[in-house]
Amino acid sequence: MALRASDRLGVYEIGSLLGAGGMGEVYRARDTTLGRDVALKILPASFTNDPERVARFRREAQVLASLNHPHVAQIHGLEEANSTQFADHYDARDDDWCRSDSRDGRLHVTGTSEGAPR
Repeated sequence: MALRASDRLGVYEIGSLLGAGGMGEVYRARDTTLGRDVALKILPASFTNDPERVARFRREAQVLASLNHPHVAQIHGLEEANSTQFADHYDARDDDWCRSDSRDGRLHVTGTSEGAPR
């Protein structure tokens, strides 16, 4: 589903596209009910009629929900609006351990080995 900035998906106002991959697109969005920035992972419309893809999307959400680690994306919920299935994730782009390198636009992780067992 191609979304544009300011489109609405349920209570979410779509911002910019953060990335795309095999399981869909990820957008920065604003939860207008709770007043927080989130990352929405959108299941492509072409996958919604494929039970295996939908099950994989749900399993991924369940696995993320079972994990509690500062370097694993927290998931707030699995939702559907306007016939679109999506996962509401914590938007970690502004956290201290992430920074965007303005030269290449990629997300770089810093300090991940600090305190790690050796």
